Amino acid sequence: MPVKIPEPLFRIINLIVGLLLRSPIHGFWSNSLLVIGFRGRKTGRSYSTPVRYVETDELIQCFTSKSGKWWRNVAATDQVTLLVKGVESSYQSHLIIDDSARIGAALHRCLSHYPQDAVYHDITIDSDGSLNSDEFENALPNVVLIELSKTKGGI
Repeated sequence: MPVKIPEPLFRIINLIVGLLLRSPIHGFWSNSLLVIGFRGRKTGRSYSTPVRYVETDELIQCFTSKSGKWWRNVAATDQVTLLVKGVESSYQSHLIIDDSARIGAALHRCLSHYPQDAVYHDITIDSDGSLNSDEFENALPNVVLIELSKTKGGI
């Protein structure tokens, strides 16, 4: 059963993962993690954080909890930078909040690839390997889906 990493440790983990994703050995992590860069909505400072992602035909999707803070900065602008598989480019971001059907379909797809992340949405995996459906439905109001599409012309 996956264990949830305590929230205070994420500051250190995110720093280390961000450095690894920017390094020449990023390939080990780059197929599932990216670095999203954005400006603070109040300070204007540059920030970045590593996040799990999945790709569709035209989009990159990542998820966070409404209780998190970084996504609010992304919501304040529609332009971010992503470091994906060692390549940094400009992306247009679109946040989906309070659309349970759309979030549910995308989250289900993500968790089918990365079931270990279910614990971060307070969802357990049932004995048959499926997501606990009641917990899944209860989690959806607390999930923010961030969809990202590449900006024409790159960075």
